[in-house]
Amino acid sequence: MSPVMGRVLALCGAAVALLCAGRAHAYEEQWHFGGGVGAGEFVNGGYPMAPMLGVHVAYDVSDMFDFRLELGGSQHEFLPERPTRLYSASAGVVYKLDVLEWVPYAGILGGYHAFSGGPWPRHLKQQELGVSIPLGLDYTLSRTFGLGVQIAYHGFLSDPLGGVGDAPYFTTLLRAEYRLGW
Repeated sequence: MSPVMGRVLALCGAAVALLCAGRAHAYEEQWHFGGGVGAGEFVNGGYPMAPMLGVHVAYDVSDMFDFRLELGGSQHEFLPERPTRLYSASAGVVYKLDVLEWVPYAGILGGYHAFSGGPWPRHLKQQELGVSIPLGLDYTLSRTFGLGVQIAYHGFLSDPLGGVGDAPYFTTLLRAEYRLGW
């Protein structure tokens, strides 16, 4: 085959690919449903880490931003034989740096936190409003399934978040999620 004929075939192939290519969707208009297991810890007061469970749902409004709702629960042992449970519900926006399979993200969520059962830290109320800053890294195994790790810094109205390094409550989760909408 002559070099000219090779160029003509390459140009024809490129033209066919451009004219017949389907629309790429990235992650717009996709739903995420997932959960995670991990731990939560009150930083001040010398309280031990506690087991934590979380669930989340997110909607991709663009390839960079998600609206997210997170629910969490943890059980702390401030006094022996009197467990204290902390429940939370937070909603907000997450910014993703989508680099194909690895997706780092950061967000800001506002929410509600409530203690039940045994005693809770004295400087906090039984029901608190607060803010959370999640930082995470997801790995896309397939178009419909992903795994990840998330750390989050939490501040409360009675104990505000002075900065990421000065958070009164800290959580970490290993997460999995199912994705719809491709």
